[in-house]
Amino acid sequence: MSEVNKSDLIDLVEHEHEHMTKLFEDLRSTFEQLVMDDVDDADKREIIETSQEDLRVAYDELLHHFSQEEEVFFVRMERRFPELAEEIASLVETHEFVCDRTRWLQHVLEQDVDVIVSHLTRVGETLTTLQQTLLDHTNRENEIFVAALKRMSVQEREALLRDMREIG
Repeated sequence: MSEVNKSDLIDLVEHEHEHMTKLFEDLRSTFEQLVMDDVDDADKREIIETSQEDLRVAYDELLHHFSQEEEVFFVRMERRFPELAEEIASLVETHEFVCDRTRWLQHVLEQDVDVIVSHLTRVGETLTTLQQTLLDHTNRENEIFVAALKRMSVQEREALLRDMREIG
């Protein structure tokens, strides 16, 4: 395995991160449509139904991505580089925060249209927070991943890529 495969690992993680951030950008954009005064009730219902489905997809993909990291990447990083334990614990806490806020959004979206509309400000703030949290989190993870991968052997990187793809 060469530098290309080190790049493959980084590309895999960065692609996932970009995808997650984009999902929440799209959700925020959809919700912004609800605050427009010229949206009638039928359109609001359609926007909410689309948002419910998009949020279900986003949550499933978050869980899958976080599983890849927590069950494979983080375990290997912490085992190989014990000095990263505190940083990895912080990354896992961020995963938990993102999942918690996403579950809250799902709960709100299960309500009647009027209830959802009454929470629009908080929903918008939550989506903005999630989007920024994911962006900051991605940057932190990328720094750790790049630094760690540079210190890993070819065989370690091959095994890591293989195991991450198996979960994928």
